[in-house]
Amino acid sequence: MARWVGSKVGKPIEDLTTALNDGLVLAKLVNVIAEESGTSEYVLQPIYQKPTLHLQKVENIDDVLKFCRLILQINTCSVSAENVVEGDLKLILGLIWTFFVYSTSTSISIANEGNSIHEIKQILLRWINSVGRSRALPEIGNFSKDWSLQTSSRPDLVFAAICDYYVPDALLHFNDLKNGKPVANLDLVFAQADSKLQIPQLLVPEDFNVLVPDEKSIILYLLQWYTFFELTPDIPDSPVIPQENTNVLAQFVRLCLEASKAKNSYESKALRLVEQVNSNIMKLSNLNEELCSTIVPANLGHQLDEFCGDLRGSKIVDQLSSRTQYPHISMFGQFFVDLLTAYEHFSLQLKPTYLHHDFPELQALLKAVSVSLSRTGIPSFQPEKNVALSTIATRLECLNELDKIVGEKMLEVLSQLCGSKIANVDGLLATIEAHLKAHSREPIPPVLKQYVDDLSQVMELKQHLDRFNGVLRPKRSAQGLQILVDSLETIDVPETPETPTTEQTMAFQKFKDIVASQHNQQNLTHSDLTRFMDNLADLPKNDKKEFVLLVPSRRMLNRSESDEFSTYGSDENTSVNEEESALFDRVQQTVEQKLAGTYNKLYNLAEFVERLEGGFSV
Repeated sequence: MARWVGSKVGKPIEDLTTALNDGLVLAKLVNVIAEESGTSEYVLQPIYQKPTLHLQKVENIDDVLKFCRLILQINTCSVSAENVVEGDLKLILGLIWTFFVYSTSTSISIANEGNSIHEIKQILLRWINSVGRSRALPEIGNFSKDWSLQTSSRPDLVFAAICDYYVPDALLHFNDLKNGKPVANLDLVFAQADSKLQIPQLLVPEDFNVLVPDEKSIILYLLQWYTFFELTPDIPDSPVIPQENTNVLAQFVRLCLEASKAKNSYESKALRLVEQVNSNIMKLSNLNEELCSTIVPANLGHQLDEFCGDLRGSKIVDQLSSRTQYPHISMFGQFFVDLLTAYEHFSLQLKPTYLHHDFPELQALLKAVSVSLSRTGIPSFQPEKNVALSTIATRLECLNELDKIVGEKMLEVLSQLCGSKIANVDGLLATIEAHLKAHSREPIPPVLKQYVDDLSQVMELKQHLDRFNGVLRPKRSAQGLQILVDSLETIDVPETPETPTTEQTMAFQKFKDIVASQHNQQNLTHSDLTRFMDNLADLPKNDKKEFVLLVPSRRMLNRSESDEFSTYGSDENTSVNEEESALFDRVQQTVEQKLAGTYNKLYNLAEFVERLEGGFSV
């Protein structure tokens, strides 16, 4: 396991109990695993780059364990940061073993279900013997004595035969090794496989130079080789694509990504606009109801006529005593002003934005999608009914009709109030001022003082009504036209494209043909799909990642490989043999699941093609 960790982090690991205790190697290991498996876009950065204190090491490792639980969905609850810092070898081995199983899960894709560990051994034996027969090697019947150098077995030739079978003469010459020394041969083969094929060297020749080599270690090392050569093949799932097609397909991918971004933007903005329009339809309906059920029956115009009527004769105080309408005017007047304020915000800000910016922007985005798709041969995009332009136009028309009804009612009430005797406020103030001068030596009656206070509030109401009357009256102006022009200038409307060439419109057909030539179209692992993209066209890394996200996928099982060490005790309570048995038993079960094809995520290229044909429903 130390060798496996070293192969991942790029430096030798001599002792797991000390190499991992500051969290730096552990963080790097987790980042490598996440990148290789394609399970996370996040990169884990250690809290402390140069931890020296015990607390700093604990925090670094605790951060790694949390990252594994929350981001990679690995259960690390049974091991603590303290266990790692203190060098609890058994729990550290359990943790590293979990990472090992997790990292290999995305590449194992055998479709046969229900394989037992016995059947897995048979699969490996059939594979080894099939390769061995092609090189005239003796049959192998087990993973222990038949691999022992001390019984004159030749494991070096078995590994050399595998290399020569799949990559003949690329790493070594099989015939040259027949007369060589087995230990030296193993050194050479393992080194070549590690350096050129990136098969981590989990064993060394000394592991075979015993009477009975460890069966578990050999099986797991062979699984690395089997996974590389048999479970991630370049053929037939990665056919060679003619060079003349690569440029067309690269353009096809880029146009798909452009269309996808415009489509996503259209759908999110269309949904938001629909929600806003529906919300304002409800608000306008409520406003109209309040207007008809509260303001109109309140008869504010009549109340203002009574309160602001002319003061005649000298008995002004007596006339004021009967003017008790102000509380009614104050309450309903303020309520009407609130309704006017809400309506002003809608009619002068929200509605123009919906009509002159948001809706034209959606038209431009839909055109952008059509422009991109027309250059690939993919059928045009048809939005869902709830966000289709026709649906939105219908809702906007409904909003506009309701606005017309509410606006007319608002102006009707506003005209009535502005035409009432509230217009006499200035004259009333002048009359009262003259009365006060004529009776300057007399005390001011309380009723007169109260009326003056109320009249000042009514005067403020008049100012509000006059302003709304000027603002809400329908009128055309150069300023309004300029607002419309400014809003339209912010919309990026794509130019009408030239007629696509035949080669461009055939890009989708070429893509479909390539997908159809795939042996596996519906159950691709992340590594399978990545390899497919690598062979499809020369694309930037980000374009590949974004295109992979468009392909439909499904999750098979939650990743819980770390459960295999969740019941381990401490080093003091468990013997080494019990520990090894527990590890291997759980790995057997996990490997069965992986070889049965029950890994986490599978991609479906066939469904992807269907969605493209079905109106770009990706």
